[in-house]
Amino acid sequence: MRCSESGRNGRLWVLIAGRTIGGGSAINGMMYLRGQPGDFDRWRDEAGCTGWSFADVLPFFKRAEGSERGGGPWHGGAEPIRIPRGRSHFPIADAFLRTVAEAGLPLVDDLNADALEGFGFYDGAVLNGRRMTAGAHLRYAADRRALDLLTGARVIGLTALGDRIDGVRYLCGGRTLEAKATGEVILAAGCVHTAQLLLLSGIGPTPMLQALGVPILASWPTGVASARTCRTKSPIPCAMRSKRRSRPSNTDAWCRRCRRGRRSCWGARGCSQDCPVRLAA
Repeated sequence: MRCSESGRNGRLWVLIAGRTIGGGSAINGMMYLRGQPGDFDRWRDEAGCTGWSFADVLPFFKRAEGSERGGGPWHGGAEPIRIPRGRSHFPIADAFLRTVAEAGLPLVDDLNADALEGFGFYDGAVLNGRRMTAGAHLRYAADRRALDLLTGARVIGLTALGDRIDGVRYLCGGRTLEAKATGEVILAAGCVHTAQLLLLSGIGPTPMLQALGVPILASWPTGVASARTCRTKSPIPCAMRSKRRSRPSNTDAWCRRCRRGRRSCWGARGCSQDCPVRLAA
């Protein structure tokens, strides 16, 4: 998907979608970072999202992860998605953190705890050189009668009964089909495609929907994908000299190691395990 952004002077940039089992966790950088607690609390206090404060969602984070840090107030210890502690064996990474400390900036051991800002190694969703995705939950839920897993399908909109969303429309095998829900409908298509589905279904700012010729189901004056809810990262590339290679010199061999989608080149046996990019601020 390509889109332009005013903050980038109208330049196009590419957004990669995780259209596979596991969603975005199957293609992302395997950084295990939660949102700031204050952001969740603002959803509750400013947007009226009852049940979405950080205290409300933290138990679900803990139920999903099996952190190397062990179970405790911030982490779960024995759940499907294995999360090792952030670390690096590259000397420049430790030197960078020493410099940060000498500059008087805070060092943080756990970026998923209650620290509002700081520098440190981020935990990773990778174990023994293999990516850990949200699909890990399927091992525990695959036999449930209430679960249907449909691949090769793409959701194109929501269906409504009065003022209530009661299902989704999707394309599969060249046909347009519908799936109905007797309970809740949860959109989990990422910050971009979730907003896109709402707009395609007629939920969003009236002027935008009218300009696109989309019938209005519910007017949402503030929009569904503002600059406050969609963030981009700003990497700072650096060059360095080292006697150690961070990847095999044989490119073909490196490509073979990274060919399988589940294998990570950042893990304990991955070819970029020691890359200092595992630092976060």
